[in-house]
Amino acid sequence: MLWSLILGILGIRELHEISIEKAILAVAIAVIIPLIIILIIGAYFISSYASTMGMPIPSGNTFPMPDY
Repeated sequence: MLWSLILGILGIRELHEISIEKAILAVAIAVIIPLIIILIIGAYFISSYASTMGMPIPSGNTFPMPDY
């Protein structure tokens, strides 16, 4: 994985004849944006799953109330 990122950076630098910093930025953006999208979709599915499960209702009085 690391080697493919390095080769991607070097390939973009050579192909577009840009500086190494710009090539690193281009590869970083190309990796970070899909990861953010995957995280957002995952958070959506987790929250929708949790909301459909509902909260369990305990039977009986689990917390006794003091008599005053």
